[in-house]
Amino acid sequence: MRVVRLIRSSIPLLIVLIAVGGCDSAKLRSLADKAKKAASQGTESIKKQVIDQVDSASAEVQETLQMAGKITLTLDSPIETKACYARFIEQGSQRPTVFELRSYSSPDREEFPAVFFHSQIRAKTAAELNGQVVSGRLFVQLVANGPTWYSLAGSPVEIKITSIEDKSLTAEIVSASLQNTQTGASIDVSGSFNAVQQ
Repeated sequence: MRVVRLIRSSIPLLIVLIAVGGCDSAKLRSLADKAKKAASQGTESIKKQVIDQVDSASAEVQETLQMAGKITLTLDSPIETKACYARFIEQGSQRPTVFELRSYSSPDREEFPAVFFHSQIRAKTAAELNGQVVSGRLFVQLVANGPTWYSLAGSPVEIKITSIEDKSLTAEIVSASLQNTQTGASIDVSGSFNAVQQ
């Protein structure tokens, strides 16, 4: 019995010795070095992927932090945007300045609902607009690929600039009537703009 147990317990050790017996110590060291190198490369690859993902997330957070303001409008139902930006674009001494309010920082970053107000003004700076009423065109698209509510060229929207401080601008709609591109229906609109100046 003891002999049988001794033989049985020695079998795994015998298998290992036979397998290792075919390799000299130089081969074993070489195999160990290759295993360490492969493990190190795998770790570096994972580390790089994690750093890339953290950098990407940081860029998105920075972009979100730069988004500010909001637009609140009431058409047939209330809508609110995630951001609002005011832009003044000077076009030279003989041409009017373009004043815009929009719910996105640039056209490639448009989200829905999307709002765009466009006007040509005589003022050259935002400060000159404080307390003034500005007339222009207003466009509202509630969903991507959906119909657009827009003001007719002959019936401009009037917006009163209620305050301008540092980089912020607030305004409210004085009068606005928009038409639907799909149904042709008209609707009166009210609302406000809390914008960050770009």
